Amino acid sequence: MPMMVGAAIFMALLFFWPAAAIVGVIGMLPTFVYWFVDSHVYRAMRLKTIFTFNLAGVVPYVFKAIDASGYEGVGSVLSDSVSMIFMLGAGALGVMVLGVAPNIAALFMQMAANDRVRKIEDQQKKLLDIWGDEIITSKSSGEEKTAKPKARA
Repeated sequence: MPMMVGAAIFMALLFFWPAAAIVGVIGMLPTFVYWFVDSHVYRAMRLKTIFTFNLAGVVPYVFKAIDASGYEGVGSVLSDSVSMIFMLGAGALGVMVLGVAPNIAALFMQMAANDRVRKIEDQQKKLLDIWGDEIITSKSSGEEKTAKPKARA
């Protein structure tokens, strides 16, 4: 369904403002290239990330081409190196986020796991304070010891 909406928006853009559609297609090249090249398991999610970043970089220049009202707007946008760097660089930023985000997520998950381990160790220390060291016995001797909690003072 989202693909149909995108196609409808592109067709309307192509019909009413063909110059803006040209700028949009050229600006969205990183997304199109990634769509053809990627074969990752999570291709759709990765493509959405790159598409979103790329679209954010292209939209201001599409409006600039619409304001210029004609093909001279296309020439001014596409010949400006700063606009091309922003449009194509936004797609590159999306690819960089895909490379960095899993590592950042893993870092936060590791921090949460370490915090959990610390809390469990604190609970173990509290239990040892209550029950004493007799609770930690080896069963290799064949007798089972039943530890009772220490009397509180």
